[in-house]
Amino acid sequence: MQKVLKETQRVVGDLGNRFGDIAEHFLTPGLRGKFEKFGFSFGELSRNVEWENKNQNISMELDALLENGTQAMVVEVKAKLDKADIDEQIGRMEKVRRYADLRGDARQFYCAMAALSASGRVIEYALSHGFYLIMPSGEDVKVTKPASEPMVW
Repeated sequence: MQKVLKETQRVVGDLGNRFGDIAEHFLTPGLRGKFEKFGFSFGELSRNVEWENKNQNISMELDALLENGTQAMVVEVKAKLDKADIDEQIGRMEKVRRYADLRGDARQFYCAMAALSASGRVIEYALSHGFYLIMPSGEDVKVTKPASEPMVW
């Protein structure tokens, strides 16, 4: 029975990872251009960026990172966004800032949550916490700016 349970968990985990990959490939193309209307000019878009500083016990993977010399936008991708994802991302952004400071990286860091779906309440929560929101809109992807000023780390 234990062996069947472990195999089931592995299969479900693999399926979840594949669904996350599908979400990333659907939501991240063309983001550099979509952020131009908010005054950003990002020259690079990288996916699956890994940052690690073992001495400071910092290890993280960024789903996508848009960057230029003075600013960077961390994009966290979820199939279905919920409030806990946003709360977790706030903590991750604090780690991003700490990691950047250790490297002498003084850029302003912003964050966008990308999701295939989210409830209205969760969307409001993300926008009220200073996150950009990336979601499907018809046959395209729409970026919505935060409700007030974007959060800067």
